[in-house]
Amino acid sequence: MKLRCKIYPKYLDLILNGKKKHEYREVEGIEFNDGKRKVLVEIASIHEVHEDYAKPIRKKYPDVPWQNKPMIEIELGKVILSGGQLK
Repeated sequence: MKLRCKIYPKYLDLILNGKKKHEYREVEGIEFNDGKRKVLVEIASIHEVHEDYAKPIRKKYPDVPWQNKPMIEIELGKVILSGGQLK
């Protein structure tokens, strides 16, 4: 998963020059797409998952192609928009 966002050029320059190490964002929701349906769900909270907790999660869901990247836990809120079938 990749997070994408727009940024002011001056802040991107700071990131590229190694002067900005943290980014803060307000997040409206997360879009899920299973290839047939697209659904936007509210985010209640987001937390980093410590590696000690990530290992059992990866074992619990062996069908997910984990890549040992940093993991976040997203607490889901209500469904904002359900697009139904994709065309």
